[in-house]
Order: sequence, then structure tokens, then C-alpha cells
Amino acid sequence: SSGINAEYGYAGYVFCGWVVFGPYMVKFGSLVQASDTLFAMLNGDELLDTFMMVERSNLLLFVFSKIYFYSFIILFIYVILSVMISLIGDAMVAAQSAVKTGMGHWLVGGRVFPELELGSGDLPRPPSPPVQSGQNLNNTQNRL
Repeated sequence: SSGINAEYGYAGYVFCGWVVFGPYMVKFGSLVQASDTLFAMLNGDELLDTFMMVERSNLLLFVFSKIYFYSFIILFIYVILSVMISLIGDAMVAAQSAVKTGMGHWLVGGRVFPELELGSGDLPRPPSPPVQSGQNLNNTQNRL
């Protein structure tokens, strides 16, 4: 439910950016470019470039751009990403609880990495390649 709401909010920001900034900024010239710019801003790219590209001669556009960009950053970077991080954290706690209570039967022996026991100091060995039918085993042993 929150993922769908976030998609609608993102689509609203894309459409608003295209309508308002499209005539003034190349980065918002089409819906695809507006979406690309906002996605890059989500990843922390092009923040300063986009801020500096807004025309300062049009006061209304300048003020709206500050409200638009700051609200987008606050809403999506701080709120939505922290919700996603908390969901991942909750899933991790649930998985750890399943392991401790024995409900993690899908794991090997109820442990995540049984071959890496504490204090053993040994790293797991990679699995040996499967022997194909008709392969000469003596030839393989001679190479080792």
C-alpha cells in the first residue's frame, strides 16, 4: 500500500516538474527527462546542478522551485527511504527470530552459515565441479 502511494507521489512530482519547469529547464523538457532528473536526485546526483539551473529572474518560479525540490527531497529521500529501511530491518529481525525459535527449517540446520562456526577459523571450501558422464577420472586426477 505504501509502495503504491509512493509511486503516485513520484508520478505527481514528475508531472508537476514537467508542466512547471519544462519550458524553462532542459532537465524537465519531457516526462522521461523529468523522471530521470528526479530519480537522479533520489540517488544524490545532480542536486546542486538542478538547483542552480532554475532562473532567478522569475521570482515566482524561483520560490516554487525551492518548495518543490525541498519537499521532494524531504518526502522521498528522508521519509520513504527510511520506511523502506525499517521494512528491511523488520524482515531481518523476523528472520533472526525464526532461526532462534527453530522456525527457520529452510536454513541448513537452523543456522545461516553452519560452515562458519565461531572460532573455527576455516573458510568454507567451494564446491567441486560435477563429473560429467564419460569423463576420464584418471586424467583429472593426474592434473591435480
